[in-house]
Amino acid sequence: MNVTPSPRHPVTLSNKWLYAFSLSAGLGVTHHPLTVMGFLAYAAFIVGVRPSILRDWKTILKMVLFALLGLSVWLYFPIRSPMEPAFGPSTMNTLNGFLDHVLARGLTESLPYFTLAEQPGRALVFWTLLRLQYSLPVIALALVPLGWGIKQAFTTRANWRQWGQSPLAPLFLYGLTFLSFYAFVISLRAQDIMAYANGLFLLVGMMAGIGLFFILIAMQRNRIFSKNPVSPVLIILAFLVGPIWQVVQNAPRISLREYDEGQAYIDDVFSYFAGKGEDAVLLNDWEHMTPLWYVRYVEESQVLLKALKATQAKITVFLLVIVTLVLVMG
Repeated sequence: MNVTPSPRHPVTLSNKWLYAFSLSAGLGVTHHPLTVMGFLAYAAFIVGVRPSILRDWKTILKMVLFALLGLSVWLYFPIRSPMEPAFGPSTMNTLNGFLDHVLARGLTESLPYFTLAEQPGRALVFWTLLRLQYSLPVIALALVPLGWGIKQAFTTRANWRQWGQSPLAPLFLYGLTFLSFYAFVISLRAQDIMAYANGLFLLVGMMAGIGLFFILIAMQRNRIFSKNPVSPVLIILAFLVGPIWQVVQNAPRISLREYDEGQAYIDDVFSYFAGKGEDAVLLNDWEHMTPLWYVRYVEESQVLLKALKATQAKITVFLLVIVTLVLVMG
């Protein structure tokens, strides 16, 4: 579907984009189940833009099939699960074991959340994280489309029954998606909030780009660029300087150059268990388990690969010597 703000260019319907979206939605869930938090916004947008789809069961069925095609990546789990070396649960080749993993059974039921009374403090946390990502001018640009949308909704007396056919539809999609993810992420009492909030930061950056576009259009309509046509390019370049400046400003605080806690924990574990034999069971939280996985599945593989390369080099030298002797003797 293509929604355009000009009445001279009506909405064009194309199922191929619905199918592409369904495929990407399925793939997104296999990457991280958090992506389902935006499904309400996506569904509302699709129905708003194309209400007739609720009666088009063939299209809906095809969308479901494309989504299942994206989810088919998960079929790797039951295939890989019983193989050696073991990585993760070894029961994913059973239905219960598979569902335990993909639905995070036992984890989702125990996730702690912040209460409603704690939300003002959580909003301050989000603002702090947002300021690490964007400067104040960029955040202000992200508010421009929001202000324009509110103005359009009330000054033009928009027909809310046909909002899906108006320029407000994309803003509704972005806004509802933001609120859906924000409500979950900011309420989650977990250390992963920084990673989970990446989608929110992406939406803010996208809205800032739209805000800059709106400003450029307004300046063009007022013929501000008539005397200096290079001005739009300079404004866009100035906008791009913002992210670069944020990186330069925050680099000392976010740099992992001096980080050695992961390696220190690895050294402590190997030192503690040195000479104590095998068959020990070590319980870890996620942050301490991943460094050990890295050692086992990456560094050990690299050592093996180096050994194989060294062996191949010796064999190559040996064969070259044999070939040389044959040529000399011949």
